[in-house]
Amino acid sequence: MSTADRAARAVLRATGVASRHVTTAVARHHVYDARGRGPLPPIVLLPGLSDTGASHAPLIWRLRPRVRRVVVVESAGHGLSGPARVPYTIERHLSSVAAALDQILDEPAVLVGNSLGGATALHYAATRPARVAGLYLTSPAGAALDDATVADLRRAFTIRTVADARTFLDRVLARPTPLAPVLARVLRARAGAPAIADLLADLGNHPGVPAADLGKLAVPVTVMWGRAERLLAPSALAFFRAHLPPHAVVVEPPGIGHCPHLDAPGRLAHLIAAFAGDRI
Repeated sequence: MSTADRAARAVLRATGVASRHVTTAVARHHVYDARGRGPLPPIVLLPGLSDTGASHAPLIWRLRPRVRRVVVVESAGHGLSGPARVPYTIERHLSSVAAALDQILDEPAVLVGNSLGGATALHYAATRPARVAGLYLTSPAGAALDDATVADLRRAFTIRTVADARTFLDRVLARPTPLAPVLARVLRARAGAPAIADLLADLGNHPGVPAADLGKLAVPVTVMWGRAERLLAPSALAFFRAHLPPHAVVVEPPGIGHCPHLDAPGRLAHLIAAFAGDRI
């Protein structure tokens, strides 16, 4: 539990966002749960590898006036979640977050997943379609990875120094930010988490999201793949284009990198709300 995550929780609590835990067979997941003030469906935010709910605070604040509820589920060993009780493979991650969502949701929700969170959202939609109102995915993981891509991602997430963290930020953000020195230190502090090491070790073993599952998705789907994406290979986007159902929409906005919730939270919140508004 980093100082940054504790500070973010204090700020979010002060603005009326609840902080609680949900226990599964794998881990005790930390959840931010905010009652909204609008008519739109609940939004579930699923962070990517090494990311936490803290970086999604700007989205929470912007979405609350427009939706009924905003929820963020932190992965095991990330943020304020407890460590996994067993080696944290990708399959266990997917099943554990799904089990947490089963306890949390009381109506169908729009799942907003970034990177690994995108693959997590796809898994939940494939296995619990009645609980999902739509999918808004930003640079989603889930495409099968070749050995070279696995090696590149492992190198990118191996952050031993603040300089390594700055290099990583250059890959995931569309443009330099004045917050880079602070973000780099936060990343460096998180990098040694066992859950991150476990997930990286398992990258080459997991086959990715089954193409057949993508084709069967009946809910509305939007994939945002920013033109400044520099972490995931173009082949990953090609995979989704080839296998998502015909009704899925792929957008490639300029000025957006791997983490649009950091690059342009206001713009992303507007797009998510517009997407959710089409569901009612």
